[in-house]
Amino acid sequence: MRNKKLIALLSIVVSLVLVIIVCGATFLVRDIQAYSYYVDSPAAFDKKVIAASGIEKNSSMFFLDETEVKKRVEDKCADVVIVERHEEGDEIITEENHYGAEVINVERKFPDKVSINYIVYRELFQYRSASGDYYRCFASGKVSRKVTAEDFATSDFITVRTKQTTADKPKSYFQKSKGFDRMAMKTFIDYMHTVNVKDKQMPQRIASIDLTRNDGMYQYMYIKTKDGCAIEIIAQEQYFLDKLDELLHYGWSLFVDPSPDSDINPSSGKITVFLKDENGSKKPSHEPFHSNYTDEDYERDYLGA
Repeated sequence: MRNKKLIALLSIVVSLVLVIIVCGATFLVRDIQAYSYYVDSPAAFDKKVIAASGIEKNSSMFFLDETEVKKRVEDKCADVVIVERHEEGDEIITEENHYGAEVINVERKFPDKVSINYIVYRELFQYRSASGDYYRCFASGKVSRKVTAEDFATSDFITVRTKQTTADKPKSYFQKSKGFDRMAMKTFIDYMHTVNVKDKQMPQRIASIDLTRNDGMYQYMYIKTKDGCAIEIIAQEQYFLDKLDELLHYGWSLFVDPSPDSDINPSSGKITVFLKDENGSKKPSHEPFHSNYTDEDYERDYLGA
């Protein structure tokens, strides 16, 4: 009886081993694909992601480590320089642009395909850290690189003045996930995407964003456009982040599409959008357009100059 049980157990073990061997030989990686969620991502990036993944063809589908693939891609594609060309009138302009990838997931598509789904971010904004050093960031909020004071002063990237402490390390996020400035910038970037302003277009429209001002009751956000006009968002601190998307929409709409009888001038002055809390009302409104508000006024109000 014992021998029969032992033989049955060995038969099961041998069968399992044979199944594993057959599956291991049958389900091999033969096709590796990379898919970017952004339509305007560089064409060359798919190949870079596949090369960085370290996945070998004819390796077993079962022994693929998705976590390790994600780590390798994000490490090797943390700051990729791509030379791009575009036309400006009759001229061909050549630019070196920095991009960084973040992997959304790694999919095994049996019998033989692996798909790496990722987002590629373009450098978008810059800031000065508490240590006095200067850094650039991708639209994701991840730090791309340290730059010189001269590069910082002469670049076309959005300059952000932060309320809270920021990171001093490339490949890390400029703030923790619940950091005020990181959450505010994510809301701002996500909103701009909803109105079809892409990452590469934002620095063409926005010069700087200041998040430093707080008078004890109200939190402020000062957005200086490249056209010259500024948009100032004001709300009580406890509502600010929750209502920021709505307030941005109100302010940006006034800027890009003022009503015919409006005195708003896109090239100067300041549009102030605020959230009152009278009788529980949370509806945004705007003050009369401040046509004479200048950079000197901003320096007084925000820089204490």
